[in-house]
Amino acid sequence: EGLGLRNISASAPTWPGGSSTWEPPKDGVCASGMLFSMVTLACEACPRGTAQHGRDCTPCPPGSISAEEGATDCAKCQEGYASEAGMTSCTQCPAFAVRDESARGVSADECFCQEHFFRADIEEGGFKCKPCPE
Repeated sequence: EGLGLRNISASAPTWPGGSSTWEPPKDGVCASGMLFSMVTLACEACPRGTAQHGRDCTPCPPGSISAEEGATDCAKCQEGYASEAGMTSCTQCPAFAVRDESARGVSADECFCQEHFFRADIEEGGFKCKPCPE
């Protein structure tokens, strides 16, 4: 009463989901790649396209992805590219095009046509590699 708080009910509180009991994570900490949700009151995996960084699931930066839930790190696109943050798979370079491994993997502009092919822009944007004339 001294703090202005009153016990309105003698029964236990009801948590989201209808439970009247709450079990915190066993050691108070969720496993790697998981964060505690105050909405569900449970540990939840970081969604695809993100990775756990401290107390947050943050989108993978351009040039990297996370294909699975619960990632702790983002994987660099070894082939192709990831042009936006939060991608779950790398976009492949057009057919007959490759990307230099040292490139950051953030755009199709890093893809180049293989030997004996040339770059031809297409109306929808982007390009395709066509065989060089004989």
